[in-house]
Amino acid sequence: MKCKSYRKKCIQLGSICDGKEDCPNGNDELLCQLRGVSCPSGCNCLALAVECSRQFVFHKYIQHPFQFIQIRNVAKFELDFVVAGFKEYFILNVINTSVNNICGFNFSQMLLQLDLSENCASSLTKYCFYKLPHLKILDIKENEVSVLETNSFWDLPRLQILDLSSNPMKELKALCIGKVPLFKLLKLNKVKVQVVHSEALENLEIKHLQTTNYQTCCLAEEETECSESKPWFISCSNLLPSQSLKLFFICVSVSTIVLNVASLVSHVVLKMCAPAFAVNVLALNTSDMLCAVYLCTIWIAHLVFQANFVLKEELWRSGWVCHSAFGTVVWFSLLSQLVIHLLSLSRLMVVLYPIESAFKKATFVGKCSVAIFVASFCFSVVLTTIVGWTSEMLPFHLCLPFVDPTNSVLAIKIITWFSVTTQTFTSLAVTVEGITLVTNLSDSGEIIQKSKSRQSSELVLIIQLFVITVSNILCWFPANGIYVVAIFAETYPIDLIIWTTVVIMPLNSVVNPSVFLVLNLRKFYIEKKKDTKSKQGRNVNMVNM
Repeated sequence: MKCKSYRKKCIQLGSICDGKEDCPNGNDELLCQLRGVSCPSGCNCLALAVECSRQFVFHKYIQHPFQFIQIRNVAKFELDFVVAGFKEYFILNVINTSVNNICGFNFSQMLLQLDLSENCASSLTKYCFYKLPHLKILDIKENEVSVLETNSFWDLPRLQILDLSSNPMKELKALCIGKVPLFKLLKLNKVKVQVVHSEALENLEIKHLQTTNYQTCCLAEEETECSESKPWFISCSNLLPSQSLKLFFICVSVSTIVLNVASLVSHVVLKMCAPAFAVNVLALNTSDMLCAVYLCTIWIAHLVFQANFVLKEELWRSGWVCHSAFGTVVWFSLLSQLVIHLLSLSRLMVVLYPIESAFKKATFVGKCSVAIFVASFCFSVVLTTIVGWTSEMLPFHLCLPFVDPTNSVLAIKIITWFSVTTQTFTSLAVTVEGITLVTNLSDSGEIIQKSKSRQSSELVLIIQLFVITVSNILCWFPANGIYVVAIFAETYPIDLIIWTTVVIMPLNSVVNPSVFLVLNLRKFYIEKKKDTKSKQGRNVNMVNM
């Protein structure tokens, strides 16, 4: 036989496959391990490669010399056959079989590529793939892997490509991939991971991350190239992106609750105001606490999700809690307008018709307040339900009914314009009613000249009207301007929306109870002072007698 590439050198046929390399390039010993080996029944063989599919006869107790092994579309198959029947192989592909356990096998130490895709494996246990010094490609896509234990992949120093796509994994545990210094590509297509431990991708310098879920990109280092770009309005941060925002949400919500409860209690206990007016104030305090309920919902959700929010954002935006927060803001937006208008109208009617007006009766004002609460609640439920039907997932993570960065939910645009229109008309109506009230008080010289106390009472009333009207204008108009601009703008600062939510939207919910509380306590102090002086005067008279 002539030696390949060395035509001038010939060897005896008896020297072929004698265990000694007689040709300079050793081709006289090439494929000698195939001597006496027959291709398994039902398989196709070529040199050191074997491909088996459907039905085939395979004896695991016979050592086979094949180095490229592909087994595909086999109904009944276990990896034990490969481990026991093959000694040294470089490529192993076991695809679309009934294999349900792929962990803990002593694969060949020469293995370069391992493809176990489209099987039935449900979990990757600790050290599932361990000490494979030459393995470069590991493919486990389209299995049923839902559990990925700590250190599932360990001591794979040459691993470069890992494919875990199309598996129902929900959690990546700490250090599930360890000691892989040459890692280049991680594929997580069609994988919705919801919980990721902080050390999950630690020490992994991944060059490329291939995924169909932009949230997964947030898990990798900044230097990693990700195949899926996140939307412009999405960040890789928590629900509230900074500590200062979290503190603001907590402080504003707690302050709103405390001030409104204090105002409510002071009017119920001290009874310094007319019953009808007290009912108006109680209705306003109750409506303002809806804003605090929304703010509490957001910062509590922030504490619950913590760093996992980026993975659960879609779950949050499609959940009932976010939709409830959405409905709460709609209810608050509508109810606050109606209650403020009722308060302003009640005062005006009492001044214009001091004897005949039904607004002097607490029962009548109470019935009006209840009707307003019920009607606004039903209306907000209808709007929230419509948004839920037309869009399963709310477009913004703060669950606001006035913000749609995707510009795809028509119902939100309608709600925004409806709110802007009604708040504008309410502001104008309250302003006109306030001016009319002050004008009537000023024109009534008889009332003004009665007493200094009456003059002081009217001055307090005017101050209340002024402060409440101004706070409503400062709350509604800037927020509405920002929300309307957001409808037409392609992009805008998300932080501006967040700060508007925590600073501007709750403004009148803090100012209104503060005004009523301070003035009610002031009135109580004045009355207490008068009572003290009166008692002192009576005591002096008794002494003189």
